[in-house]
Amino acid sequence: HALEATRLRQAPRHPKGGARGRKPPKKISPRGLLRTRMSHTHQQVDCGASSLAPGSMRLEVDEDGHLAAADAWSPAVAAALAENCGVDLGPDHWRVIEVLREFHAQTGVSPSMRPLVRLMRERVGEDLASSLALLRLFPGSPATLAAKIAGLPRPDKCL
Repeated sequence: HALEATRLRQAPRHPKGGARGRKPPKKISPRGLLRTRMSHTHQQVDCGASSLAPGSMRLEVDEDGHLAAADAWSPAVAAALAENCGVDLGPDHWRVIEVLREFHAQTGVSPSMRPLVRLMRERVGEDLASSLALLRLFPGSPATLAAKIAGLPRPDKCL
């Protein structure tokens, strides 16, 4: 009788662990947490255009806004592409761009987000080696936007 009395006094439990009538706490994956944090501060940047004209030079770009001819890139072109995308280039932007261009020259590949984070960790250090740091610099899709400004083709595995 004593065992039954203690069971009756305890609140009935929900099959998934919470008290009856209450749902168990919602689990948020790290990716979902990142999405909710960043959705309020950053927005997708649409900077595709058929051509750009920095100064007196006219540049042809593809439908995504990447340079049609990679040899047409220069720091002035990067500044024009960044301005068109709403990005003010600073020293950290240039560090990312340099690493991207060096990597592309060695491999012929534009890295997607995870390889870009790993690459930044190896070549620059921890200060720029996170998705959040890259999102602050290149809002929306950092790997795609950084490749665009660096005059490189669109990464294969980016949305």
